[in-house]
Amino acid sequence: MKRSSCKFSGRFQLNLPNPESEQTFDARERLREFLKQTPGSEFLYLSFQDLVRTTRCTPRHLSRIFQEVVGMSFRQKRAELRLSRARELLATTESKVVHVALESGYQSLSLFNLMFARRFGTSPAKWRRKYQQPKTKTSTYRRLHLPRPQEIPATRQTAPS
Repeated sequence: MKRSSCKFSGRFQLNLPNPESEQTFDARERLREFLKQTPGSEFLYLSFQDLVRTTRCTPRHLSRIFQEVVGMSFRQKRAELRLSRARELLATTESKVVHVALESGYQSLSLFNLMFARRFGTSPAKWRRKYQQPKTKTSTYRRLHLPRPQEIPATRQTAPS
């Protein structure tokens, strides 16, 4: 079977059957294939329009099938991946919060701070202070205390009104 490549934004490539061939995937299969082929780190920088072009379907249809296949919206999934990446960088590097935000795919520090606080109930800087131990006298490297999954609040809980 002849294969064609879908390229977008110069970073991503997806190998799908040639549209002219007798065996073409439907949009749901193209999406599944794309998700299998694309590492999470590249998903951080993917736009919804890039995904629309790749799956060759309308934005509305893509929204429906993405929700069906992944279990959450494209925006939610991208935010989840970006915040996971940010949390990993905060715990394992000494990078400034602004650099962590940019490396995680956010173009705005204020948006990053807002999204992080909504998701984890605290600012990125406070989260880092809580989950990193200070430098010890015997080591020049910062020892990390990574929390167990149950220690990390999944979402910020609000009191019922």
